[in-house]
Amino acid sequence: MWKKLLLVVGAVVLCVLGAGVYLADKIYLRPEHASVSQADFHKQHSLVEVQADLQAMLEMMWRIHPDFESVLDQQAINEFTASISRPEHTEFTRLQAYRLLATLNSNIVDGHTYLRRPAEEWLAYRDGGGRVLPLEITINAGQLIVRRDLSVGAAIPSDSRIMSINGVAAGTLADFALAIQSGENLPLRHAYAAQGFQAALWEFGLHGPFEVAHEAGGTVVETVLEGMVYREFIRLRNGAGEQPYHFEFLSGDIGYLAFDDMSGSISAFEEFLQQSFAAIAAQQPPALIIDLRNNGGGDSRLGDLLESYLSEYDLPAVERVEVHVTDEIKAYYQTLLPHGFRWIPLHRFVSILGQIADAPSGSSFDFFPEDVEPQLRGQQQEYRYDGPLYVLTGPRTFSSAVIFAAPLKHFKRAVFVGQETGEPLIFFGENYIFDLPATKLQAQVSHKKFYLVGATDMQTGIIPDVQVSEHDALTAALSAVRQN
Repeated sequence: MWKKLLLVVGAVVLCVLGAGVYLADKIYLRPEHASVSQADFHKQHSLVEVQADLQAMLEMMWRIHPDFESVLDQQAINEFTASISRPEHTEFTRLQAYRLLATLNSNIVDGHTYLRRPAEEWLAYRDGGGRVLPLEITINAGQLIVRRDLSVGAAIPSDSRIMSINGVAAGTLADFALAIQSGENLPLRHAYAAQGFQAALWEFGLHGPFEVAHEAGGTVVETVLEGMVYREFIRLRNGAGEQPYHFEFLSGDIGYLAFDDMSGSISAFEEFLQQSFAAIAAQQPPALIIDLRNNGGGDSRLGDLLESYLSEYDLPAVERVEVHVTDEIKAYYQTLLPHGFRWIPLHRFVSILGQIADAPSGSSFDFFPEDVEPQLRGQQQEYRYDGPLYVLTGPRTFSSAVIFAAPLKHFKRAVFVGQETGEPLIFFGENYIFDLPATKLQAQVSHKKFYLVGATDMQTGIIPDVQVSEHDALTAALSAVRQN
């Protein structure tokens, strides 16, 4: 009898362990989204429907956000609502409805809260061979400046000023790119508008080939660019492969880890870190540089994993989180597990999930996720790096990337080089994503407010020790390593 009992217990233990391994990379929020087909791309929606979608979006944002009044004032809402009451036409596709409504984004002082572009149409265009403008640009005072021409032959010189694209004035396109970008401050909005300019052109209605009028040395030149597929543009712009991170040795011996995005498989990232830090341990570089200039955040667990290779202590990043709870948020957190596993009572094992489940709808509570002081890690990484560390930041360093970087700055583990982070050290975040009823466009809204270590106010981000333009940050860091 005891043998059968032992077998049953063993089978249960194996099932639990197997489920744990299976779920290790599958615990994340899964927003519900209506099915959008090709037929929906061309479906016409009346002005009344689009206006109703706007009201539904605003009502949801008001209900979910911890302090919506502080990020979008009523006067801006009234002025915007009045401005769209007399559009050029009265029937809209999803993309046209987005163009009409998305310019409200620029009034929202929260980079996690905005109307999202119609993803299905954009993916169909970009992954279906649609061409994008092969220019890396910056936006400055309403002007479009060419940083790099990534097309074959690079016909347009760097630092050229774009005058028009396909006959549309550069100022008009710059204004549109900024208008659809929410954010806590202008540097952040400028940086992300420039980074997403290829998509903004498509949203505006411009496709390749691109007739670009540009000024260089006082002469205006017309150049036709055929454009390139989006995946190739991203590869050339980032100088990396498919993964949003890569490691190499620069100048022969200085470690350089570019960390552009906190997304993707945790296990794949862990394998990457093991290989990278094994190489670092073997070569013993004079310093390691971690580049966060293009990192817009994502899954903060990737940042936690990287930090475990950089410090023997667990460095606290978040002093306090204010959580605003509604019925929608309660339901949202029930999607953390995939279907078939949602019977597991995660909220009974994870403190914050239990507090969300038990809080009255419409209430808020403070959550303290970490110890106040650094704690020695119970398990140390085999290839932990304790040498000199430099971190590069800029206006696109955002969200979970700032959560990762904040303790490295506050506890003086690294020297920071570049520009102030676009995200301040007190910010709204953790997106709740929802559909608009008529168009099925999606919007997102913050439901938490984060207070990071070293925070003083909602305007100040991580300020680098060595302040240079973000484009010069890597050169400055390499120079600092050699001088030290």
